[in-house]
Amino acid sequence: MNEEQDILRSAAQEFIKRNIEPIALQIERAGIQKNLVLELAAQGFLGAAPSEKLGGSGVSLTGYLAILEEFARVSPSLAVYLMITNSIVPSLLGEKNIRILGEVFSGNKIISVYINPALEGVPEPDMAKLSGTSLLGDLRNFILPGCDLFITPESSSKSLYLVHSSPEVKSGRRSLSVRGLGVKDVHFNFNSSSFENLGKSISDLAETLDSLDAEVAAILLGIARGAIEKVTNYVQVRTTFGQKLKDFGPVAYKIADLRTELEVAENYIGNLESENLDPLKIKLKAVSLAKEAAKYSLQFHGGYGYFEDFGVELFYRDAIGIPLLFSNRNRDYQRLASRIFGSKSGFI
Repeated sequence: MNEEQDILRSAAQEFIKRNIEPIALQIERAGIQKNLVLELAAQGFLGAAPSEKLGGSGVSLTGYLAILEEFARVSPSLAVYLMITNSIVPSLLGEKNIRILGEVFSGNKIISVYINPALEGVPEPDMAKLSGTSLLGDLRNFILPGCDLFITPESSSKSLYLVHSSPEVKSGRRSLSVRGLGVKDVHFNFNSSSFENLGKSISDLAETLDSLDAEVAAILLGIARGAIEKVTNYVQVRTTFGQKLKDFGPVAYKIADLRTELEVAENYIGNLESENLDPLKIKLKAVSLAKEAAKYSLQFHGGYGYFEDFGVELFYRDAIGIPLLFSNRNRDYQRLASRIFGSKSGFI
C-alpha cells in the first residue's frame, strides 16, 4: 500500500465510523438522504476520482478503489453511488458539461443513469422514446428515482439524453439489491425544454460499463471483507454444545480460507497500476468471492443472519445483485477469453 492509498483509506474509515456505521441500517431502509450526500461532497468523496479538468480531485486509481472498498464494507449502496458519481457520470458528461459535474460533485444535484439497456439488451418498449417533442419512458429497475437529473438511452436513435428532472415512481416494492439506492420502476413524460441530447450513444454507455472492472471488483471485495468481519466476530462469541463456534474445524477452516483468498485478491487490486494488471480478472474472482463470503457468513450466523439488524443479509443480497446490475457475465468472459487468445473467442 502506498502513502496515498493509506491516507485515503484512513480518511474513508474515519468518515464511515463517524457518519455511516450509526445509520447503515437506516440507509438500507430509507435510502441515501440529501444531508448525507452533502457530507460526502464536503469530504471530497463524490469527485475524488475524476481529473482536475473535470472538476475532480484526480486521486490515483488504487486510492479511489480503496475508498470504494471501505464504503462497501459497511454500505454497498453508498459504494455504488460513489462509483456512479466518480466513474459513470463523468465519462458520459465530459468537459462540455463541467457545470453540471460541479453540481454533482458538490452534492447539490443527485444524478442517475439508466444502465439496463447497455447490459442486457432491454426491449425497445422498456426504453425511453421520443414522441414529437416529448421524451416518454416506463423504465424498470431505475436507480436513484429521487434524482434531480438522469441520463437515459432512447430506443430509436440509441442516443443518450440528459433529463433535467426526476421521474415519477410507479412501484413501491423493495429491490433485492442496493436498497439504499431505492431501485424502482418509473414513468416520465417530459417536453423538449427538460432534456437534451448528449451526443453519445448506448454503445458509449456499454463501453463505460465495461471500463468499470476495477471499481466493481473493489466494491465486491468490500462486501467480502464486511461479511468476513461480521462472521469472524460472531463465531468468537456464539456458543453451541458448550463450545464457541470458532472451535469447530469446519467453521474455523472456512473462515480462514476466505480471509486468505480476500487478502490475495486485495493485494492484486492494490497493485493494478504499479504492475499493470488486468482488472477484469480480479473482478471475476471478486464476484465469486463476495458470494461465497456472504453465503458462509449468513450460514454461520444461523437464523440471526436473516435479520436486518445483524447487517449480514444485505451482503448476500448485494453480492448477488451488484454483478447483475453492473456487469454481464457472458460478455465479461468473452472479453477475458479474447484477451487470452489474442482474438475474438467464446462467441459460439
